[in-house]
Amino acid sequence: MRDLLAPEKPGEKSFEDLCTLLKNYFDPKTGETVQRHEFNNRFRRNGEHVSDFGVALRNMAEHCNYGSSLENMHRDRLVSGINNARIQRRLLSELV
Repeated sequence: MRDLLAPEKPGEKSFEDLCTLLKNYFDPKTGETVQRHEFNNRFRRNGEHVSDFGVALRNMAEHCNYGSSLENMHRDRLVSGINNARIQRRLLSELV
């Protein structure tokens, strides 16, 4: 903890400040860029049902801060991340 606070000392901080410091250290928030990178590199896994893949993408996109383009980003990643050419062609033909 001393290293996290240096040059300050633990005795100079409140209990709440120390708890916040430890929480941020052990459970850091990942940045928007990292979240978007993970979202854009998510592909359907072998044996993963298409609907499960879609749900996983929706959960990941929640942290990407896409705003009004969220639905378009989700749709595009769903189509691009399908690892089955037949399903991908069908999606592309239906989502014109």
